[in-house]
Amino acid sequence: MKKTLLIALVTILSVQVQAQLLWKVSGNGIERPSYIFGTHHLAPSDSILSAHPSIDAALQAVDCVYGEVLLSDMASAQNEVMAALQAPADSTLTDILTTAQLDSIGTLLTSYAGTPVNPAMFSAFKPAMISTQLEALRSLAVFPGFNPARQLDALIQTKATELGKKVDGLETIAFQIKLLYGSPVARQAADLMKSVRLDGKLRLFTRELTRAYTAGDLERLHALMNDPETGMTPEEAETLITSRNQAWVNFLIGALTTAPMFIAVGAGHLPGPSGIINLLRSKGYTVEPAESSITQ
Repeated sequence: MKKTLLIALVTILSVQVQAQLLWKVSGNGIERPSYIFGTHHLAPSDSILSAHPSIDAALQAVDCVYGEVLLSDMASAQNEVMAALQAPADSTLTDILTTAQLDSIGTLLTSYAGTPVNPAMFSAFKPAMISTQLEALRSLAVFPGFNPARQLDALIQTKATELGKKVDGLETIAFQIKLLYGSPVARQAADLMKSVRLDGKLRLFTRELTRAYTAGDLERLHALMNDPETGMTPEEAETLITSRNQAWVNFLIGALTTAPMFIAVGAGHLPGPSGIINLLRSKGYTVEPAESSITQ
């Protein structure tokens, strides 16, 4: 099942990584260290940044900042996003789902919204759009202090811009749109109904995932995201995590020796055998928890 949280995992065989979201990368020809920070796309940014004061020092110590995408490009990509959300004319929700399925979706959305929601109003959109909304609603129930205007990834990029740092993305917005909404509509519909059916368990999953993130417990995060019932399937892990991590590390190998960097990506991309931490270590870099005092 797709997880828009898009967060990845820990190298349990080689290092204990509890309580660490900010990591320092050095060695292997690097003159000045770079930093990697694991974000949560729906976390209340102010409380997270307050818990990790070294982030500001790390941002000041680097020359450039990379997120998953360059978020300042989102405004110009709105038409592209809306086009990607539109269902094919012969595959709207009312075409591909039964009345009972639509009723179950409406009931669930109503329970979150606190007011009646008719799923027919979303008929023109792909099922993945509703799945995304459900995942966001579950996260908001856990993170009630989340302010969309102060999203953590965006705030980091804004801080970097204000410091005069170069800001860029590891991927294009077009790539992420295809990643999230480009699968066959029938597959999206099956994923949506599974999300509805398992909502109670997924609420608990989201709560535990959030606790693991705020504690910086990447090992626990890894275990949750690989849960066979509520986590990613092996195919999803390959698409959402493994292949992207490898592409990012291939880029970083050539970039880390040219300028100190601050890389802010979903925390789920950090640990695990195929996580960024382990991949960089396998290439000869030293990746370790960042010290509380970071010098330029």
